[in-house]
Amino acid sequence: MPRGFLKTYLLEMLSEGPIHGYAVMERVEKITGFWKPSPGTIYPLLNSLVKDGYAQAISGQGRRKQYRLTAKGRKLFSEVKETRYLLNEKLSGILSKMTPATKKELSLYFQSTVKNCHGGPMIYPMHNMVAVLLKLSNSPEKIIGACEILNEANAKLAKLLVEGDRK
Repeated sequence: MPRGFLKTYLLEMLSEGPIHGYAVMERVEKITGFWKPSPGTIYPLLNSLVKDGYAQAISGQGRRKQYRLTAKGRKLFSEVKETRYLLNEKLSGILSKMTPATKKELSLYFQSTVKNCHGGPMIYPMHNMVAVLLKLSNSPEKIIGACEILNEANAKLAKLLVEGDRK
């Protein structure tokens, strides 16, 4: 899982209501389809959110503690959502210059992807690609190189699609 994603997922889960650590582990496994974080990953992250004032531990079912966002945590999650939106806008703008799709079409595509694709094996390589493209966005020479790579990748993906249709 890309660095920082787990904290973002955790904030999102907590924004939906109280949740206990084991439920977080199960939900991450469901979202990713392949990775179930260990208690040694989840509980230190939950404790750091509590320590930093973003979450609060409350009594839950039986011995399980539940966690919920504090006002500070809701503010942080709101900022994360805004940053996600701004990245989406910036990426849509960059890609609209490289593809026949409009910025609005790309923006709608990314919004629906985030809404409907709760993980899956392609989300992480796509996230990493987006992060690199955003870093390259201020260098015209590197953008040209990135466009060539993206065009090659697009041709290979199109070929894979055609080959998949023949089977």
